[in-house]
Amino acid sequence: MKISNLYSAILLLPVLFLGSCYGNEIDLDAEKQFVERKNGNILDLHIKNEDGSSCFSIMGGKHCKTNRFYLKNMHKSNPDHIFLKADGDSLRPNTEYEVSSCSNGDAATCFIHITTDELGNASVVNRDAWAWDD
Repeated sequence: MKISNLYSAILLLPVLFLGSCYGNEIDLDAEKQFVERKNGNILDLHIKNEDGSSCFSIMGGKHCKTNRFYLKNMHKSNPDHIFLKADGDSLRPNTEYEVSSCSNGDAATCFIHITTDELGNASVVNRDAWAWDD
């Protein structure tokens, strides 16, 4: 009887462990202009253009309780986030960006590529993106 319970517990542990892990999946809400993390709060987000001349590195603050990061008026719209690096307060017009989320260190980094129009409004180019070579 004891061996059976131990065997069941050993089989159940990986299921519980894997089920409790959150990924880093993100997406863009183009209408409301925010990046949203699907599972959990945004704690580590990077936004950069291809040549690195426009770059934002954002960390969730100590009391960060949001899974959204707004792309317009970034500093005012995201008071719970700490800007480690910020090239202005909004994305540049007519520019393509790579957005990466690595909020959960145990999961693979998620990348999406977005582009901005002449007004700086973002739309998704590729949701299943790979990282640009550094």
